[in-house]
Amino acid sequence: MRHSLSKTFSFLALALALASCSERGNYMAFTDNVVYVKAFPEEYSLTGAEEVDAGVLGVLSLKIMDSLLVVGTSGDPAWKVFSLDDLSEVTSLIRKGNGPGEFLSVPWLSQVEFYEEDGNTYCYLSDMNKSEMYRMNFSESLKTGQAEIETIGTGFPYPSFGLVYVEDSTYYCRVFGDNSTKINRVFMKGDETSVPSWLEELNSAHVDPGVDFNLLSAGLSYKRDRNLIIETPIYLDNINLYTLDGNFRKSVNIGRRLSDIDDMQELSIHDRTSTFSEICLYDDFFAVLYCRETSMENYYGKYGEPHIFCFDYEGNPLADIRLDEHCTGFDFDFEGGWLYVLDQITDRMWRYALPDGFDLR
Repeated sequence: MRHSLSKTFSFLALALALASCSERGNYMAFTDNVVYVKAFPEEYSLTGAEEVDAGVLGVLSLKIMDSLLVVGTSGDPAWKVFSLDDLSEVTSLIRKGNGPGEFLSVPWLSQVEFYEEDGNTYCYLSDMNKSEMYRMNFSESLKTGQAEIETIGTGFPYPSFGLVYVEDSTYYCRVFGDNSTKINRVFMKGDETSVPSWLEELNSAHVDPGVDFNLLSAGLSYKRDRNLIIETPIYLDNINLYTLDGNFRKSVNIGRRLSDIDDMQELSIHDRTSTFSEICLYDDFFAVLYCRETSMENYYGKYGEPHIFCFDYEGNPLADIRLDEHCTGFDFDFEGGWLYVLDQITDRMWRYALPDGFDLR
């Protein structure tokens, strides 16, 4: 009898241990601080869009800047700048190539950090293929019609995903680890690389050898005045927010359970569900484009319903904006009262009138 009880307790202990491992899972999240979002305090459904025809082919991304519409394209130059009033072209910027001031890989417009200094607008631009970081005087570039760029950093690891200039000679980025089965978040200063302990949980997310590492891919944006990083994975349901000093860390999950990477890598590439595809930052909130669909559904035009989810910088949900057409990018024009959107697949841009009183700034 004693032997039987001993075996029973052993089996129970093993079952509990296995359950514990299963609960931990393979997540790319701060599992000790996850907020599960099931509803938003404000919900809107937008219809009745107006076409925006700027005569641009190969539209990839867009950004509203005061009275200007900046469109990222697959062409050369990569950025085209238009007046919002009449869509007349102001200038074209960002040449492609391997020469000085040219780009081998053009950064996504929504992930470019623009800021004001001494009456001018500047932005930080990284070229992943050149492993370099630049600063562009955007205001001066509009005047001269060419990108006024200076190099501020070189020699970064290749590839460096989401390279962020922090201060002085300090940078933050994501690099491959463990034979491309992980993506590690690291700080770099000169020749020194460091990983604070509070980033280890995000860095522990992994895929098996030979599995597509894009399961770990995420958009990355930096809110400088809050020292806040926001990551939006392209295949997972959670957003990760954290300050670069580690004092604030939170994961915001859409739905009732975190996405387990182990479960996802068992699926074929065509059956994996994509989630977040765009993020835009504003003074007091950020917004993300969320649309659940597999690559096979996308191929056959069976698109999921697009949502623009709005959150404050503490990760609290603010609004859910549902759109009636598939799209891949967006930005708000609060002064004009419009939401501009684009779709890479159909090569279109259009805009919706914002609901009366809608302004989360």
